[in-house]
Amino acid sequence: MFRIIFDPKTSRFVVQIIKWGLFWHTCLNDGEPMRFETYIEARHWVNSIGLTSAFLEQDQKAVYS
Repeated sequence: MFRIIFDPKTSRFVVQIIKWGLFWHTCLNDGEPMRFETYIEARHWVNSIGLTSAFLEQDQKAVYS
């Protein structure tokens, strides 16, 4: 499962993947977190690497309702 969230510390969007069914792990590039200026950029990256084909996306409605 993966999710795209807004990180208020950096004012950027990050992509996270669930690890061991319990912990969220931020996607890294050369040891640095992948950060995106906009949600659209993050969504484009997720689609371009095929993450949507390999993992389910967290249902935001279930989280915030």
